Amino acid sequence: MTGGEPTVRRDLVQLATELGALPGLHTLAITSNGLVLERSLQALHGAGLNAVNISLDTLRAETFEKLTRRKGLPNVLGAIERALHVGVPSVKVNVVVMRGINHDEVADFVELTRSKVRLVCTVAPRPSPPSPH
Repeated sequence: MTGGEPTVRRDLVQLATELGALPGLHTLAITSNGLVLERSLQALHGAGLNAVNISLDTLRAETFEKLTRRKGLPNVLGAIERALHVGVPSVKVNVVVMRGINHDEVADFVELTRSKVRLVCTVAPRPSPPSPH
């Protein structure tokens, strides 16, 4: 479940329940910014959710607020913890590395993955803008 932010759907758990009941479905995943995901993870996992992808480009509150224009880093980190706690088998954090913004946090994300056995961190560098001539 992806596209925009799936957690804004009021019927998200119902949708997950219906999808989870489809014969032959092996993976039921959600991609989210994680801001409000924590509160529905238990129900989503009960509906068959077995993979979570969370977009998170920084582990610093100030940088998070600059990038997202809102507070909420503790919510996103809480969603990661909750997903692991309820037993979601695949929990991934998708990180876009940006020079001058978060490039110095790569080691912090690596450390986060070391402390979370089932946490996988995907680091995708964002291309630098072309230099002016």
